[in-house]
Amino acid sequence: MSQKGDSYFEGTFSVLMLHSVFSVARHLQKHMRLLTVLESMDNGKPFREARDADIPTMIRHFYHYAGWAELAPTEMQNWTSIGNVAC
Repeated sequence: MSQKGDSYFEGTFSVLMLHSVFSVARHLQKHMRLLTVLESMDNGKPFREARDADIPTMIRHFYHYAGWAELAPTEMQNWTSIGNVAC
């Protein structure tokens, strides 16, 4: 594949990731009440803890990674992967 094709695919993928992750975050926020009920039923946690801590933290994570996807094509052009990091 040519260099031009590679850069087009990377930009398209980044935009696709941005829109899909933002969409997931918005839908999670929209259905926060349902997710809170399901979380408290599944884990046995108090409703208040799931509502005030768990679900908003999950939503913030999705918005955070959507922000990274938005910045990737402009701010991180010269970054290279050095491999996977695991424990």
